Amino acid sequence: TDPVAEGSSYDILVIGGGYTGATFAVQFVRTCSVPVEIRIIEPREEVGRGLAYSATDPDHRLNGALESHMIDLTRPDELRRWCVADGVLKRDPDGRGPAGHVFLRRSDFGAFMSATVRSEADGSRTGSTIAHVRDTATAIERHDGLYLVHTRQHGPLSADLVVVATGNPTPALRPPFTATAHLHPAIVANPLL
Repeated sequence: TDPVAEGSSYDILVIGGGYTGATFAVQFVRTCSVPVEIRIIEPREEVGRGLAYSATDPDHRLNGALESHMIDLTRPDELRRWCVADGVLKRDPDGRGPAGHVFLRRSDFGAFMSATVRSEADGSRTGSTIAHVRDTATAIERHDGLYLVHTRQHGPLSADLVVVATGNPTPALRPPFTATAHLHPAIVANPLL
């Protein structure tokens, strides 16, 4: 049976709490007509930052203007309103380019993502929730009509639906580089280490 079709609660597990996982959760909660329980499995301390927006270097900025970054297309000014309310634009005058466009620090956009997830976590009109399960998923299986997601610390978690939003694979050298090219001192095979 389909709990959504019957109007009962629906459990969703999202594996990965970066931009994609967080955006999915926020949009789903905002648009669904029945209560859903979304749990985001993410090992980082905050949902919404992921690798890209966990950057702490103030020179790491978004590669597009503020208006091109959003969670919800129906709320195109949501990020700007948050920046004004949080004082981001006043704290970071260097973020404004010569043509007037604002290029936020990646860490500020990550803070916006996290704040938006938190604001939707318990404030849904349908009673939907978003919860952060600080853990790492290790396997998925189907059992008795449900999905079981095995995690390192919380054991198996069950859900009606699983969304895999794990981001990019670990960087690695690709051909034409040889298997030993990473040994050369001028080559950085994985800049994230």
